[in-house]
Amino acid sequence: MMGSLSVSAKFFLWKDHHIKTYNEREVNDVVLFGFLAAEFFSYLTNAMNKGSTQESVGSGQG
Repeated sequence: MMGSLSVSAKFFLWKDHHIKTYNEREVNDVVLFGFLAAEFFSYLTNAMNKGSTQESVGSGQG
């Protein structure tokens, strides 16, 4: 599964930024790490935004 995820990450790097990467283990690892870090922070931001919205709604009642 990690192989297909690495291919997806490299595709988006090329599609979005026109950066071609070669098939080397170190390059694949770095691209995959960056892709997963971006996904993590995206989910974290969405979760924090949902939490702050719920807190502001709940704090208005009392």
